Amino acid sequence: MNVLKTSLPITLFLLVVFFGKGPWHILLLTAAQIVYVPLTLKLIMTKGDWFSKFYPYISIPAYLSIALIQLTTNTEWDVLFAAIYLLFTFVVALYGLGRFLMIGFTHIEEFSINMAMIYLAMGGIWYFAYTANIDTGFTPMLTWLTAIHFHYSAFLLPIFVGFLGRVYKPQSYRLITSIILLAPMIVAVGITFSTVIELLSVIAYMIGIYGVIHLSCQAAFSRALQKWLVCLSFAALGITILFSLLYASGNLFGSHSISIDFMLRFHGIVNAIGFALTGIIGWSISIPPTTAKWTFPISQIKGNM
Repeated sequence: MNVLKTSLPITLFLLVVFFGKGPWHILLLTAAQIVYVPLTLKLIMTKGDWFSKFYPYISIPAYLSIALIQLTTNTEWDVLFAAIYLLFTFVVALYGLGRFLMIGFTHIEEFSINMAMIYLAMGGIWYFAYTANIDTGFTPMLTWLTAIHFHYSAFLLPIFVGFLGRVYKPQSYRLITSIILLAPMIVAVGITFSTVIELLSVIAYMIGIYGVIHLSCQAAFSRALQKWLVCLSFAALGITILFSLLYASGNLFGSHSISIDFMLRFHGIVNAIGFALTGIIGWSISIPPTTAKWTFPISQIKGNM
């Protein structure tokens, strides 16, 4: 089963790379959907729990659906395939919600991981809206960009931050993590209602990301290679967020020095490889154990009546 969890997503992605019908930038989201999401979930799920037992039955159809959308031209089946993936993200979100209900806010690093899984459902919703051509009030490109935002910034990043908290959790970690978790929704509000809020959200992201870079450099890892890869992963975000700042500033002041095409080619590729791939490889070297107890506390106090 472990081989299947790893080989199937990579095989499907390679098929899409060589035989896909869509434009090249679609691969940025496809990589997250059928490679990074499954590999990351493999690092999170607890062996023997309901999600790990149910996972093959919901994940394989979801990943196949994403691949089929890319391997065929636009058909009436695309909406069904997108709905299957959407259902999968809902199940992942339910898993995150269940984990949250077991421990609440007591472990901020686990709360970050749980929120990431809940956020993934938002990515599924926006991807379904893009595939089904639903009028979201935005252009199809912005709808697609929102979907990719919730897969990378709102799913992968909080999980990596959660893993970092398992390794090193000083007092500043709670504040930095809170910023990372709030930023995705602030970005969404800013894009919808105000370019000022959009710019402020990017600044908030910068504070959180550079805070995480600092913590990762201070953290003591069991293996030097893992530390280098994790630091490099977060550093890649530290570079790309600067261009996000320029893009958001251009939207506010009307000076578009950074185009969406440039953001896709530089920002997207660096995040997909430098941040996501490097981070997954780094954390896979040694998965930090959690100190949270996944049992609901029950009082032993009893009364006669």
